[in-house]
Amino acid sequence: MDLQDVRSQRASFNSRSAQAAKTERYTRIKIDISLSPEGTGVKRNLYPTDPIEPHYHTPQEEIALGPACWLWDYLRRSKTSGFFLPLSGGLDSCSVAAIVYSMCRLVAEKAAKNDQQVLEDARRIVGEPLHSDYRPTNPKEFCRYALDSSSPMILRRIFHTTFMGTENSSADTRSRAKELAETIGSYHIDLNMDTVVASVQSLFSVVTGKTPRFTLHGGTQAENLALQNIQVHPLTHLN
Repeated sequence: MDLQDVRSQRASFNSRSAQAAKTERYTRIKIDISLSPEGTGVKRNLYPTDPIEPHYHTPQEEIALGPACWLWDYLRRSKTSGFFLPLSGGLDSCSVAAIVYSMCRLVAEKAAKNDQQVLEDARRIVGEPLHSDYRPTNPKEFCRYALDSSSPMILRRIFHTTFMGTENSSADTRSRAKELAETIGSYHIDLNMDTVVASVQSLFSVVTGKTPRFTLHGGTQAENLALQNIQVHPLTHLN
């Protein structure tokens, strides 16, 4: 680029002619250096890269990817060893389980690409030794278990689920929870909490002198809701 040419071009406009005529000419100094790296010279065949088309995730992809990344960030920052989820077979808990599985899938993909930070975090979270060569091979394996090479012990990984059933639980919800757990690879426990629920109800009756009943058995809506909450979570207070 010749600065004098630039100056002459600007001076060609009438509004700048008077000002340009009063300025001194640029002093030119010849020096034997190059502003480009040695040996590269000027590559005249360079051209801009092709435009990159933006990718917009579908709402389903955003749900699967966004919360999954947040779960992984929380897991590595909190230095915990995994997640425990009461899996009822309903929409809410099943959706959470699917998002955890999505997180495991993203971790396995990064591990396959030798992302060192992900590998270090994954090894620490599952309790592997500092110099272990363990890597998540697939999301199901990272979710659930692996056989210890030095012993027949099964190592539980990061995702534990349980179906907390009662005598009022349906066979459909129980089977859905079990089938989903097997599909995503969580370590699943199927148990009945009738004794725990009965204990909470008995404690409430002793303290208040009143025994709550479902609306089917003549109870109020408040009693019905409270009894449902007890079965969802045994530690829920009766209101």
